[in-house]
Amino acid sequence: MPRSMAISATIDVDAAPREVFDYIARPVNHPELNGDGTVRVLRRGPDVLTSVGDRFNVSMKAGLPYRMTNTVVELEPGRTIAWHNWGRDIWRWEVQPLPGGGSRVTETYDMTHSVLTWLLERFGYPEAQRENLERSLDNLARRFARDE
Repeated sequence: MPRSMAISATIDVDAAPREVFDYIARPVNHPELNGDGTVRVLRRGPDVLTSVGDRFNVSMKAGLPYRMTNTVVELEPGRTIAWHNWGRDIWRWEVQPLPGGGSRVTETYDMTHSVLTWLLERFGYPEAQRENLERSLDNLARRFARDE
């Protein structure tokens, strides 16, 4: 069994779990959600990710432009959604209700089964993704911030 190569970050969001989950499950929202600015636009895919096996393709840019196809590998409606890219890196989102309202959201980057673990480790991964996870969660919280 491979050792875990995953990191997570968590934030509390001022919105109901269903509302938060529905936002994450819409690939068109991923450029706004993305913490490192690499996701540019949805190229192809469903409006809402509803099933394991759903695929979506996004234009990206990290130095040079490229496209990435992602496949949903876990889905528990309203609670958990995860997808992986061609390299088998997984991005998992978990949404839990908070007592009194709101949601606790955890994003995990998991490269346990990556085909490029040997290379990614040389660049400090998975830890190198920590700031991106935190920025993604901050973007999500801003999306649902309520003006007092």
